[in-house]
Amino acid sequence: MKKVPGLSGADYFKTNFSDDLHASEAGRQFIGMVIFSTLYNQSPVGLPIVKINDNAPKLTPEQTKVYQQIAWDTVQSFKKTAARAWES
Repeated sequence: MKKVPGLSGADYFKTNFSDDLHASEAGRQFIGMVIFSTLYNQSPVGLPIVKINDNAPKLTPEQTKVYQQIAWDTVQSFKKTAARAWES
């Protein structure tokens, strides 16, 4: 499991959620990375950060790169698992 530098436990939750239910800018950015990877079958690593409602996610460039890699790895892993399930 990849770790996001500088984030653990409660910090990770606070970074990705604006309250107990809603995603923060960083959380929405991550969801966008997963959707991009799924739709285009391309890695989001290296893509620029997009401001949401004129707010950029509060992530360092290093954290952003890890988020992007986690999104890509997750989509690729899911595709492999789903393919094996269909073959069974």
